[in-house]
Amino acid sequence: KLTKYVEKNKKNPVYMYTDLMREGTDEQLIEAINIILKKYKQPKIQAIYGANAAILQKDFEAARCKVKPVANTELGQYTMALIEAMTGKREEAMKFHLKKDWMNASIEANLAYTEQDYETFNRQADRAIDEAAGMQYYSNYYVFKRMMDKINEA
Repeated sequence: KLTKYVEKNKKNPVYMYTDLMREGTDEQLIEAINIILKKYKQPKIQAIYGANAAILQKDFEAARCKVKPVANTELGQYTMALIEAMTGKREEAMKFHLKKDWMNASIEANLAYTEQDYETFNRQADRAIDEAAGMQYYSNYYVFKRMMDKINEA
């Protein structure tokens, strides 16, 4: 159901980006983010999507700078924890108090991925997917599928 909805609405840059998470390359995702950033000037969108583009490029310092304007929001806190997790900084990643179960599971999954603990990664990724709903479920499913594909390619 969600896949059909996303496909039907991919003229909207946000849904185009979401659809590319399913089968696009990192380069295509970055390109889609750039379209979002040109179209939507709201500070929250600029911060979160700007940080996402930097994360995809593995420029974690730039990601930290991009997310700063929304650091006190729930999504800002999650993004900052995610950056710490993706750089293997377990202690720093766990300092953030995330209210949603899917966010905590996602951080744990990303830490496990970085630590190459793939059993924990699978368990926490499944939890992050199961605890989410709607578009977040869709996003989590394909983000973690992309990560699993990278594990299987190695």
